Amino acid sequence: MKENLIVWPSRALVLGLTLLFFCRMQAAQETISLRNITIPLTPTQALPLKPSARAALSADLRKRNYADAERILIDAIHRCPRSFSLLTFLGGIYFLAGSYLESAVAMKKAEQVSSLPDPDRFTLAMAYILLGHSDWAQPEVERLIRREPGNALFYYWLSRIDYDRRFYAQGVAAGRTAINLKPDFVRAFDSVGLCEEALGHYDEAIKAYTKAAELNVRAVPPSPWPPLELGALLLRLNHFSKAKREIEKALSIDPSFPEAHYRLGIILEHEGDNRAAEVEYQRAISLKPDFAGPHYALARLYHRLGENKKSSTEAAIFENIRSKQREMGIR
Repeated sequence: MKENLIVWPSRALVLGLTLLFFCRMQAAQETISLRNITIPLTPTQALPLKPSARAALSADLRKRNYADAERILIDAIHRCPRSFSLLTFLGGIYFLAGSYLESAVAMKKAEQVSSLPDPDRFTLAMAYILLGHSDWAQPEVERLIRREPGNALFYYWLSRIDYDRRFYAQGVAAGRTAINLKPDFVRAFDSVGLCEEALGHYDEAIKAYTKAAELNVRAVPPSPWPPLELGALLLRLNHFSKAKREIEKALSIDPSFPEAHYRLGIILEHEGDNRAAEVEYQRAISLKPDFAGPHYALARLYHRLGENKKSSTEAAIFENIRSKQREMGIR
């Protein structure tokens, strides 16, 4: 069992929101990147560690050996429990290891010692989001906005928090503020599109998604999400040929994108190519086994084809996944 720094109070936590994000990096900060996540860390030289422990920590970070890095930091914190730099550094390491609860706890313990600098407060807000607690993240992001009102990234995350909490009109406003501050902010256009779509403003959503997709072409690297979001809405509106073009663009960016394979399957089924649709649904499942949508689609497809045993199996899998998601509070 992983050694924890502190026991969190007995308040229920919900897991499930997975988001891609980045953090503004500052000079003189050591950074460790994991996929699309970048977390700023205090330079190891600034940590109150013995030279041997500092060298071991640096080696563990280079190898992304976060478990051993955590043990070094926890041992140092036992000797110096109110070390702000050790606590925030540990919070960053927990985050990189995917231990978002422990990351939040470490940051809150650090905040008892001193006010968190903006990069660490941003890490805390992201940990809350990944724990499914946008309600806890919102005041942290709003505090960041008060300190740095010209930072488009913070308004973008406020927009995503508003979307998650179903405050769609506020999400549009926050997203458009991010766009005003950074006109080429792909994800801000995407967030505006999500909120406009949730409001039923489909024309406005298509405009936002289309702009995101156009800007995304020039991004390095491009993301498959903007064309997928546009294609998904076009599919919802029964514009199948246009939707297919966008979803194929998403797959050209990332051939292993399960959401795109799923929606391509829906289009192929509409076109009457049932076996090709089946292949796409199965591909989506192989890439993301807990993806409920393709199981439901297969259950429907097999039922229509008279393959009732397969249909019943897929329906049972779908209900099992959805039951688990409901228990976790995932919509």
